[in-house]
Amino acid sequence: MYFTFALPLLSFLALPIGWLEFRLLSRTRRGVLLAPLVLLTLYGPWFVAAYRVPLGVRLGFELFAGLAMIVVACGLWMAAGPLILRNNPRWTTWPEQLVTTGPYHWVRHPLYLGHVLFISAVLLMAGATSVFLETPLLWILAYVVARYEETTRLEPRFKKAFQTYKTQTPLLMPAWGWAVWGLIYAGVCYHTFS
Repeated sequence: MYFTFALPLLSFLALPIGWLEFRLLSRTRRGVLLAPLVLLTLYGPWFVAAYRVPLGVRLGFELFAGLAMIVVACGLWMAAGPLILRNNPRWTTWPEQLVTTGPYHWVRHPLYLGHVLFISAVLLMAGATSVFLETPLLWILAYVVARYEETTRLEPRFKKAFQTYKTQTPLLMPAWGWAVWGLIYAGVCYHTFS
């Protein structure tokens, strides 16, 4: 039982693997081969933890909140991914242009936001609410990775332009998004513990 709730901590292994990917990409394009391993260490522990608790999809708050989060996550990925690839076609760690359009107009890291929302949504929809309650760990992980990316790649490369962008755009979610997330989290707590 305790092992199940410690499993999500293993997703922090994505940090050193991502760091290695970053270092390899600065020298060779082969670093991109580590991307599946990063995704496996990010998603795997959460889904294994969800599998180890009693699951049960039921029509209700969790299902509809999860569906909404999946729609938002997929929309973020479909809108942000092409913008990044168009502005960095050589798959290097150094972006050639600062992207501030599309979802990047609303948040500085929509791809990371999409990952957090997608994992959270799957947990909710599967009925793994006890594991969902550990998702603040995902926000911490996304924050650490986003700040690392900014300090190592974006700030040194784009200097003043990035500083201006940073003051105008929230890191992971706008204030209203945090309010919605808080309501969903509170709703899951209420349904889980009542």
